[in-house]
Amino acid sequence: MANPIFDMMYGSMPQQQPLPVNNYTNVLQRANQIAQTLPQNFNPQMIVQGMLDRGQVSQQQLNQAMQIANQLTGRR
Repeated sequence: MANPIFDMMYGSMPQQQPLPVNNYTNVLQRANQIAQTLPQNFNPQMIVQGMLDRGQVSQQQLNQAMQIANQLTGRR
């Protein structure tokens, strides 16, 4: 199932050769690449709330994305 949150974030990335995500180090390197391209006033909570309000993402999709993020960061 496609996740609009992931599509929005990944789709906004400049076209560059992505690192393969096959180990923890590559995931961290990819996260750092993404962080360097975000504007200073980037507020993920406001963006996601707007997506929820506009019906671009369901609560279930948000929960799925949050579960994945928590697993990646060690917050279970």
